[in-house]
Amino acid sequence: MLSDQTVERNVALGKPAMQSSVSHYSDPRKPQGSNATSGIKTGGFGFHTELEPCPWWLLDLLDLYKIRSVVVYNREDAASDRAKTLTISLACDKAGPWVEIHCCADVFGGVRSNSPLVVTVDPPLTARFLRLHLNEENFLHLDEVEVYGTACVDSVTYTPDPIYASERATDNYPSAGGASQSWSDRWKWFLFGRRYNINNAQAIKNVPGGGQAVPDIIVRPGFEFKGEIKAIRLQRYGRFGNNFYQILNSSMLARVMNCKLLQIPEIDDAPDNFPIVIDDFVINSHAAETRADATLSGSFYWPTGMESVIDPYSTEFANETVERFVSPVYQKYFGQPDTLGDHTLVMHFRGGDIFMKGIQATWYVQPPASYYIKALKYTMRHLDVSAVHLVFEDKTNPSVDVVLDYLARNQITHSYQSSSLFEDISTIMNARHLVTGYGTFCEAIGLLSHHIKSYFAFRRVSSQRAIRFWAQSRVEDMLRAKGVKTVIIDDPDRSYIKEETWDNSPEQIELMRSYPIEKLHFLGEQ
Repeated sequence: MLSDQTVERNVALGKPAMQSSVSHYSDPRKPQGSNATSGIKTGGFGFHTELEPCPWWLLDLLDLYKIRSVVVYNREDAASDRAKTLTISLACDKAGPWVEIHCCADVFGGVRSNSPLVVTVDPPLTARFLRLHLNEENFLHLDEVEVYGTACVDSVTYTPDPIYASERATDNYPSAGGASQSWSDRWKWFLFGRRYNINNAQAIKNVPGGGQAVPDIIVRPGFEFKGEIKAIRLQRYGRFGNNFYQILNSSMLARVMNCKLLQIPEIDDAPDNFPIVIDDFVINSHAAETRADATLSGSFYWPTGMESVIDPYSTEFANETVERFVSPVYQKYFGQPDTLGDHTLVMHFRGGDIFMKGIQATWYVQPPASYYIKALKYTMRHLDVSAVHLVFEDKTNPSVDVVLDYLARNQITHSYQSSSLFEDISTIMNARHLVTGYGTFCEAIGLLSHHIKSYFAFRRVSSQRAIRFWAQSRVEDMLRAKGVKTVIIDDPDRSYIKEETWDNSPEQIELMRSYPIEKLHFLGEQ
């Protein structure tokens, strides 16, 4: 005789269910929601929601089962076509992730016509919860729902949460937002999260930052994906500094995940020495068209949702990743002729697009001219600096002319360049002492450089310190760990341009030119 654990039966019979709302058409004397698992089919409705966007019905099987099929009996006394956008999903936990097993079909029948909707789950899926919802605004009303499967031999019986038909749980069971992904897509992210101990792998798809490519998991046809990533493929995001962070973040992830292939896009600063091989790790270009069994593809400047993977690793690990895995990508900038020497201070001024009319870049507040002058005075007094070299994209930054005028009036040896990206990066890479504007450009060079001794920043070293536990927020620690002196010049009374308020107005331009040096202090200075 077969045991109860191996017999396929209707495991939904008598199990509790809840629904997104209760229609005024419903009979209050009947158990709402759970009336559709009573085993009684009438051809009418077992439950009925109100008219609402994407109404849902949720069943708790109270234990894990291997689900092999789901049978849904439609209401046939009226309005059967309202179920035409029905979607069915399964999950082990009511918070998800949900695996979609059916989405939309022609109108189906019920007990009277003997034509219910039958969804075969092949291969069988393990689940405790089943959710039905519509992909439109309408009433959801069905007669009966049956779920056929077998008990999991090693399952543990759950203590059911109290479920009340009148409870509205839209926040816990979103039906509209999560319904767009396919069955296979949801299942891939579930396996990925389980493999790398990421509680909510779907969070990786909710990335901040305009223009970043949303990550996806690409699996080679015919490969049985079990959650393990074999390659990481980057999509272009911004310019030099942003793509440096992408390569650093993804290289750290690859090392932790034991992933052996990193593919980077064709960018302005792309190397000429592909493929780059470090032990058994390979960095290649998109053009190489290397195919891996399972690839995590997207942008990794904002690697949201992946923090738990990298949290345990140290600043030393990040610096080692820069030196061993990232520096080879930028090898062409190393070893260029050094014309600066030990006694030259390099100043970098951010220019270009943020000083153009109509550009919305509120976070790019650049420091005043007095900041550069204060840093110069400090380096001449304490770091034996005797000359200054300015690097800028163009003279749209008003601080450039103010500083040049100061240097000329005080007869300080100086020079400047506004050259190609390659020439500017190569020059700054040789700097011993560097005064930076706001942005990721100089941060990347500082972390790559083998010559840097002191690094000056306005208000804070990291322009992206809000990104917790990632390279962008660790810049100061990473610089210090490699022996670099970091110096922060601050405006403690905050009478300069407020953070995230940059609008390139005449008033802000004038503040950049004339902000008093007396209002600036070295951080920690009394």
